[in-house]
Amino acid sequence: MGIEMGKAKVDSRGRITLPDEIRREMGLTPGKEIRVENIGKGVLIRPAITKKDFIKSLEGCITSKNRAEALSPLEIKKMWGPMLASD
Repeated sequence: MGIEMGKAKVDSRGRITLPDEIRREMGLTPGKEIRVENIGKGVLIRPAITKKDFIKSLEGCITSKNRAEALSPLEIKKMWGPMLASD
């Protein structure tokens, strides 16, 4: 269970203003893309990862000792596409 870091209200247009502390900790600045996910009993908000950062995060993950079967670019996009920023 997460730690409550503040409260927010939904306005008449469905918008939510996140508390300052959360925006700072998550590095959320005006215009930065986020992902919103319904997780049943709540909503998960997280920064969208850029394609460049996603590729960089994979560097060094695959070695000759832990190789898996090859995936096509379309298979990778299907798995990770919803989490990537639209840059």
